[in-house]
Amino acid sequence: MAYRVHFGAEQYVELPELPSIWQAEPPGATAQQVPDLEAAIRDALEGPLGLPALSECLTGDDTVVLAVRRGTPCSDAIISTVVQAVLDRLTPSQPVTILRTEADAAAQRGDPRHLLSPEHARRVIIKTHQAHKAEDLAYLARLEDGRVLRLNRVLVEADVVIPIGWTQSRGTWNRYSAFGAIFPAFADHSAQQRHWREVVERVRYRKLKRMGKIRASPIRAAGSLSREADWLLGTQFALEAVPGPLGKVLRVMAGDVQRVAKESREEFLRQWGLPVQRQSDVVIAGVDHNPAHSAWENLAQAAWAAARLVNPRGQIILLADWETPGGSSPAVGLSPSEVATRGSWTDVLQELGDPVVPFWLLSRVRRRASLCVWSPRPVSQSLWREWIDWLGIETSNRVEVLERWVRSARSVTLLSHATLVCPQRMSPPPRAPDR
Repeated sequence: MAYRVHFGAEQYVELPELPSIWQAEPPGATAQQVPDLEAAIRDALEGPLGLPALSECLTGDDTVVLAVRRGTPCSDAIISTVVQAVLDRLTPSQPVTILRTEADAAAQRGDPRHLLSPEHARRVIIKTHQAHKAEDLAYLARLEDGRVLRLNRVLVEADVVIPIGWTQSRGTWNRYSAFGAIFPAFADHSAQQRHWREVVERVRYRKLKRMGKIRASPIRAAGSLSREADWLLGTQFALEAVPGPLGKVLRVMAGDVQRVAKESREEFLRQWGLPVQRQSDVVIAGVDHNPAHSAWENLAQAAWAAARLVNPRGQIILLADWETPGGSSPAVGLSPSEVATRGSWTDVLQELGDPVVPFWLLSRVRRRASLCVWSPRPVSQSLWREWIDWLGIETSNRVEVLERWVRSARSVTLLSHATLVCPQRMSPPPRAPDR
């Protein structure tokens, strides 16, 4: 019997069954996706966590804004259902506004009007957040640490703001992207720049803490800033999707912001949490085709998860289908040499933000282990080739290479759907008391 590692859009490779192999498979890999997404969303809105039904939380004349977190799976289908529920409660003359990020706008996401009836579509206003445009921003308050909080004007002026987002693996993409549905995603450019500077500084402080040189980081956690911004804005009701393989949805939750965040996180870990039983010399990880993200984002997420399973100076092999229909090209739009002229990663992240994060993550993974991208077909696009070479990533499209690694390594871990998996180190057994 052969082992299978799934990757891309429902592709897989088969590898020989050997004693050295551990096949890691969390429950989410085989869990059933939501069979009727629209019905699941309506049920969540009618029976939310910790709050009355959404229809009871609104009045007919409310100004309602849906703030859509970047990369939400099945976003148009989710938004269209929420829009219908909101418009059914509002007066016929009252519109609903959808606020999306520039990244979603560039990917033609976050506009569900093609899924709505003509009557509902006419009452939908689409706004794209542009952090540099001062006229689109408004002062809300000062955060606890004294920094000024400026958000998109439609959020500040709204009666009701409903964040729509999705749960991610803590410690992978979530920790590094502008992950908050409100902050810093819809903040001003200076706040986003500071966010990226602090991202790098937190990494440095964590390293110093591990070395015993400091006790705690003086920089606030990004999550606490996001929660404070939600509180200052008065955000009460939120909707969150728990993602499944290939950009699908396993569960939808709605209701009180804090309850939704807590319970969706718990559900995510039930589906995608992976106790790390051991670290291996070789990790072969399948990269999902998630159409909500660029190919580089999917690759970086998978590499970051695999890095928690590999021994130092080991080998990570990422199985990817670069030619999947609908796959996106490198979002950064710059060559490695152009990025290198900008100086340190702190400077690069402050200037370019989300699009360049995958390359920063991959460069960090490369410090721990060798990286190889295996694809059924050779990498053809020149800009991909430039980045792969600059990062020192090997490439292959031969099955024999995989088999050779599997047979020669003392320990191997196989990991499908690595873009979603959240490896968790197991606690050491309690120490026996001294007699």
